Amino acid sequence: HPMAGVQDEDVTVTVGETRIRADTTVVLPEAEEDTSTEDIIADRISRGFAQVSDDPEAFGQLFFNRMAQSMFFLLPAFALFLKAAYRKRPYLHHAVFAIYLHCFVFILVTLTAIPDVVGLPKLASMMDVLLLTAPLYLVLAMKRFYDEGWPPTLLKCWAVSITYAVLGGATMAGLLFMSLLTI
Repeated sequence: HPMAGVQDEDVTVTVGETRIRADTTVVLPEAEEDTSTEDIIADRISRGFAQVSDDPEAFGQLFFNRMAQSMFFLLPAFALFLKAAYRKRPYLHHAVFAIYLHCFVFILVTLTAIPDVVGLPKLASMMDVLLLTAPLYLVLAMKRFYDEGWPPTLLKCWAVSITYAVLGGATMAGLLFMSLLTI
């Protein structure tokens, strides 16, 4: 039924930036064959690899941005692993410990990255030795903070570290996969 005051040829529909009159016949492209989810993912991954080979810096930037965002998940998870190892303390104590530990590691990573940024690759490779202090710091910090003997501290440190490494590895693999799909 016609709208009051509107003639048929004046009615238009806007789709995106295209205006189509109501009396116009629109021919849509034929639908593509149904493709499986596996085919779509495989296609995106192969396009992702092609784009990575064309612009590896863009991929690295995307991946490291996502890695930084994943710390909002990994840091509380680390505190949760500590809570499992040391059940008597409240979660907040473990969260504070996790924040301090991660800050220490971020400072180490920053110190080892500075020589690369300023163009001193030989100094950068020597600075990488600093990263080896992180596990030692973890053991000493756990010993002091949780005030237990060496055997339980070493055992709990080993268990928490292995669990966190597995979660971190799975997170990095997932981020790599997602980055390949979306680059």
